[in-house]
Amino acid sequence: MSRAVAVFDGDLRLIFINQAAIDLLELPEELAEYGTLMKPFLFHQAKHGAFDVNDFEEEYRRRVGTPRLQTEFTRNDGTTVRVQRDPLDNGGFVVLYTDVTEQRRAEAALQRSELRYRSIVEDQAEQILRCSPDGIITFVNAACCQFQGTGRVDLIGLPAANLVHDEDRDHVAAFFFRGTHRHPTREIEHRAWRGDGELRWLHRRDRAILNNEGEVVEFQSVARDVTDIRNAESQVRQASALAILGQMSAGVTHELNQPLNAASMGVQNLLMQMEESSDPVVTARRDKLEKVLGRLRRMGEIVNHLRSFIQSNAHGHACADLAGIIETSVDLVRHQLTIDDIDVRIAAPSSLSPVLGDKVQLEIVFTNLLSNAHAAILRQRRKQAGAAPPRGAVDIVVDQRSDAVEIRVTDNGGGIPPDVIDRIFDPFFTTQEIGRGMGLGLSLVYRIVTGLKGSIIATNAAEGAVFTLMLPIAEEEGWI
Repeated sequence: MSRAVAVFDGDLRLIFINQAAIDLLELPEELAEYGTLMKPFLFHQAKHGAFDVNDFEEEYRRRVGTPRLQTEFTRNDGTTVRVQRDPLDNGGFVVLYTDVTEQRRAEAALQRSELRYRSIVEDQAEQILRCSPDGIITFVNAACCQFQGTGRVDLIGLPAANLVHDEDRDHVAAFFFRGTHRHPTREIEHRAWRGDGELRWLHRRDRAILNNEGEVVEFQSVARDVTDIRNAESQVRQASALAILGQMSAGVTHELNQPLNAASMGVQNLLMQMEESSDPVVTARRDKLEKVLGRLRRMGEIVNHLRSFIQSNAHGHACADLAGIIETSVDLVRHQLTIDDIDVRIAAPSSLSPVLGDKVQLEIVFTNLLSNAHAAILRQRRKQAGAAPPRGAVDIVVDQRSDAVEIRVTDNGGGIPPDVIDRIFDPFFTTQEIGRGMGLGLSLVYRIVTGLKGSIIATNAAEGAVFTLMLPIAEEEGWI
């Protein structure tokens, strides 16, 4: 289709108009003739909606006095016409008319679509963000701002990686922002800090937006908080495993108690026979047998607590001397730790409030945590075979709080893999090699601590794992 053109001379008379302009402007034959004045020419356009007829004189003077003009008008039939007027050297001007109706309709439809899309995005409970191909955030919805605890102005322009937990960034980077025309979407779960400081798990679906050439022009990411779902799944797994363990415990305790009782009675009989002897050799043997009897009694206490662990709760517990329990627990494993060049350091205030708990159960907690640290340090050394291994270290730091005692057990055993850290307390789950652990130690710890209305979390520090326990002080339960 040819361009719609009209040309006027310096006296504002029409000297040329093509058929495209006549058709577009719907000009009658008399207005399309050579020599037609510009005034009736414009008045015809005003009658068809170019501007208000009542303002014709003012609009006419404006147009006559403006050599260069660009404007648009919508006719009464809905047609939108763009007008571009440029001056000529002889004092006249040339006018180009363009039908932009479809273009404007498309733009309006696009604007409506964007408004609908934005409304949908803003109303979503999921977190939605967009970022450039190099990972810089260009858009976030209200849910994303709410999770981060800040506004759009603080998030737009940041690297999207900043919204991922430090320990998960490399893992996430291996999957995120790598979409292609063959694989435009990616899904992954990772941790992120919520605005209130709570660590949460997010399930994220990342989509690459491609142009016609298959090049990535943008990424859109939709994330939802799955922390509660993961916790519920973990509780179901734990409940199922504990149900199996509960069924086994009765038989296990029965089978173990009988030989332990028999062994204890045998040792006691031997000690009774040695009571009257003053022979140094007999005395030395008696001392060793007393230690054996002490260990047998402790084994019996642990076995007897196995069933109570399955149904553990805070009722029936007394106040416990935490400092003494920690010292005893360390003494029980110190010999083996010393053999493997592992130091245990305890930092605790001189005065600690008694905590709610049972002595044997709390000893189980700390001996398991120490054994776990021991295994982690040895495993880290095996990974570094050939290099001089650093000396192992386990630090137990105790702090008194207003209503609880906080205990942090830290090791330099390399830490817990991020992809399994949320399962570390599940029964029968272990990170050790096959044959080196059953995966019950930390689940026992978790069950005992939570049964005492306390809490325990596992995190990673620079060199290893950190287990942080909070045990309520006994006075909170009316023991003091």
